[in-house]
Order: sequence, then structure tokens, then C-alpha cells
Amino acid sequence: MKTGKFRGRTNRESGQVVLFTMLALGLFLLGAMAFAIDLGNMWFNRQAAETAADAACTAGAMDMLVGATNGSMPSGANFTVGTSFDCNNASPVPAPCSYAALNGFGSSVAKGSTALGNNVSVSFQNTAPGVTPATLRNS
Repeated sequence: MKTGKFRGRTNRESGQVVLFTMLALGLFLLGAMAFAIDLGNMWFNRQAAETAADAACTAGAMDMLVGATNGSMPSGANFTVGTSFDCNNASPVPAPCSYAALNGFGSSVAKGSTALGNNVSVSFQNTAPGVTPATLRNS
């Protein structure tokens, strides 16, 4: 003798909620994993670009230091302090461009193009806010 109205029906439908819950959690975890992979890739590319920029700046700064202490830029520097330049098809290749290329950021897109690429260009600021220019004294 059955005591409940839905007694026979509940046995047949048991476990369906668990199935849908597992499906929903699986889709959520798959989406979260894809998001984490995309963010990891973005972070890696940003770090690589920052490393290349740091190496190029260090190369340029070291050449400028040698130029300031010796009175002339070294022959391998291939750039003039205060004159902006673009690394795309520069001949001879300036030292900052060489270091950027060694780190995977060689210029490959023509200047003025709207195409995406690893273009490297160098510009110099005339003044920096709040900084008094240093003067060299001969002693």
C-alpha cells in the first residue's frame, strides 16, 4: 500500500539534480581555466616586452654614459643623443635596436603603418618635470 502521492515517481527521477549541478560546475571550471590561461599568456607577453624595453634602455644609457665620460659616443652606438629614431630598417642599427631585437622585439612594420607589430622607436624628452638638469664640472 502506497502512503504518498508521488512515492513511485521520486525513485525514477533521483540524481537528476546532481547531473545538472556537475555539468554547470564543469562548464564554470572550464571557463575559469580558459580565463586563467589567457591572463597568464597576457602577463608573459607583457613581461617579455618590458624586458626588451629595459634592455634597450640600458644599452642606450650605457652608450650615453660612455659618450659623456669620453666626450664622444662610441662607434657602435649608431645614434645621436637627443635625436629620435625608429628601429625599422635603420642602417647602421642603433645599439638599443640591437638589444630589443635580441629580446624578440625587432621592428618589422613600416613606420606610419596601422598594422600590428613589434615596432621599436626611441625618443628623448627635453625636460622632465621637477628635475633640474645636471651640469658637468671639470676639476
